[in-house]
Amino acid sequence: MENKEVKAPLFRDPIYDGAADPTIIWNHLEKQWWMVYTNRRATSPADDFSWVHGTDLGIATSKDGVDWLYRGIIENLDIEKGRNTFWAPEIIFANNTYHMYVSYITGVPCKWEGHQRHILHYTSKDL
Repeated sequence: MENKEVKAPLFRDPIYDGAADPTIIWNHLEKQWWMVYTNRRATSPADDFSWVHGTDLGIATSKDGVDWLYRGIIENLDIEKGRNTFWAPEIIFANNTYHMYVSYITGVPCKWEGHQRHILHYTSKDL
């Protein structure tokens, strides 16, 4: 096995430059690493906290854990209409099923305080 030098940052989201809170898991079907992360809108000009809300979950993949390819976002997670916030995913593989736990906030708040937070649980056979 060849050792490769890994430079920081490991991955930069090409759309918003805001990859945060990543979880990395081996995709058994595609035979590659998947990184799922909070896609914070770091390039937003907002001067409040709305740039950290309204976030999707981004996906990047890698065969070697060093070189990563942006693959888009996880779609169809919304449990209600409108633009909502998904944060800090965690994914585990158990009993032939992927389980994702993710923080959820309704809408795009411009403050840290004053809104409910929930943890959602999703399952999938193919990630």
